[in-house]
Amino acid sequence: MAGIHRRALRTRSPGVAAALGVWVTLALMQTLAAKEKNMVVEYIRYEIPPAQHETFLGAYRAAATDLSGAPECLHYEISQGIEEPNNFVVRIEWQSQEAHEHGFRQGAHFPPFFAKVKPFFSNIREMKHYRVAAEGKGKGSAPGGG
Repeated sequence: MAGIHRRALRTRSPGVAAALGVWVTLALMQTLAAKEKNMVVEYIRYEIPPAQHETFLGAYRAAATDLSGAPECLHYEISQGIEEPNNFVVRIEWQSQEAHEHGFRQGAHFPPFFAKVKPFFSNIREMKHYRVAAEGKGKGSAPGGG
């Protein structure tokens, strides 16, 4: 592949360069698909007393910089129950379970993250990894949808 790439640059051949671009795009799509296949979602379900709601949310707001800076973390969110406002769910998408447990937890971002959320460790009701089994979008998510 490197030889083709060098020749495309040397000859400036639009056809070879276009083919190379398609190949690189396909390779990138395969890499992203492989990452999505390994991606896991960690759910941490907390029960937080009313007097600690703001402190809990503040701890996770502060810890957000540690999650944002971790290359293993793809996305995160903190949700509060509507029917049961003492219930909070932290949802974190990781590149893989291995990336979470051995990359993040053994990396530089974990100690400051854990220090911020550790006071609420005893409030955890569930902390598990899940693999997305099915997904989709509702009509309301499409532009102009109802």
